[in-house]
Amino acid sequence: YSSADTTPNVDEGDTAVESVAITDTDTGDSNTCTLAGADSGSFSCSVDSTGYILAFSSAPDYDSAGDADADNDYVVTVTIFDGTNTGSTISYTVTVDDTNDQAPTYSGGDVTPSVTEGITHVDYFTITDTDTGDSNSCTLGGADAASFSCSVSGDDVSIAFNTEPDYENPGSTAGTNVYALTATIDDSVNTGSALSYTVTVTDGTGIVITSGQTGSVAEDASVGDTVMTITITDATPTVVLISAGNSDGIFAVSSAGVITVADTTNLDYETTTSYTLTVVAYDSSSSDVEDLTISITDANDAPTVSTAISDASTDEDSTYSLDISGNFADADTTDVLSFTATGMPSTLTMSTAGVLSGTPVDADVGPHTIVVTATDDDSTPASVTDTFVLTVANTNDAPSISSTAVTA
Repeated sequence: YSSADTTPNVDEGDTAVESVAITDTDTGDSNTCTLAGADSGSFSCSVDSTGYILAFSSAPDYDSAGDADADNDYVVTVTIFDGTNTGSTISYTVTVDDTNDQAPTYSGGDVTPSVTEGITHVDYFTITDTDTGDSNSCTLGGADAASFSCSVSGDDVSIAFNTEPDYENPGSTAGTNVYALTATIDDSVNTGSALSYTVTVTDGTGIVITSGQTGSVAEDASVGDTVMTITITDATPTVVLISAGNSDGIFAVSSAGVITVADTTNLDYETTTSYTLTVVAYDSSSSDVEDLTISITDANDAPTVSTAISDASTDEDSTYSLDISGNFADADTTDVLSFTATGMPSTLTMSTAGVLSGTPVDADVGPHTIVVTATDDDSTPASVTDTFVLTVANTNDAPSISSTAVTA
């Protein structure tokens, strides 16, 4: 007989180690199996004329190693005796492997915590699970589960509010400051018991700037216009300031938390559409810091003269055309400009597309100061003008017959 594997791996909970065939041409033999080695007491050997079966006497437990040196490597030898002759001794080292057979156990650090408004942390606890290689996950349940998050790092679990709770604005489904939730840990095979939490949010005594605040201001606002008032609860700050995000110098804030327009130089929707301001509020005993977002809303920008129209000249009786549309621009790229003009000879016309054309006549000879107006198509139209001089030059007109001679 011979073993196919003298160093087998056996999952904890299983007993079978190996079945080995015995070859013996003698008839009438009665085989017996002898076990030896440091851990022979943990095994059994059943044998007949055709083979033997080596097995653990009872299912091994990886978490409570039963071998002599408690390392889950069991040493045993097997020898077969047929009543007359003794076969060779086979030496085994049987390794018991860990399996995921333990449900995670845990208890909350505090399942009825009181949390001061503005604080997100709720509880922290550690999972106990002797299985190796587990991957733990956390599932939240209960009426207010959506208000919380559960993060797992190895065997460490942390439960927190998704956003800072506000005592003055209760967020539980019951409309109170008492939140109900459950937390359950799963190791991908086994599920632990559910922890039931009752979380009470208490009123704070220090300054709290409500998180997630937003405001807006139009790009054509004036200095001194109010943008928004910051919501600050639980205490009245002596100082409120903007610590970051105001590099363009557009905003100012009062000690009452009122944000106003301080400078319009850089207030331009086409350049910057929003600002994230970091606001600090404090008094002698407490302080808070929050980011808020101010959106810049678009306003109708008036067209501009990008290139002044140059003075021009043309001869009388000559067809004349001048496209001045390219001399104007509009920061609002979706606006369409239309054009009008005054001061031009009556023989010339200005198209809405910005083309001055016609044929001046002798009566138009001389300079004409023409004022061109470009107007956008916004719901509240804006316009700009530019002026140039068009000089109609005199040309030599052929003589004409004013009367017919009469002959006698």
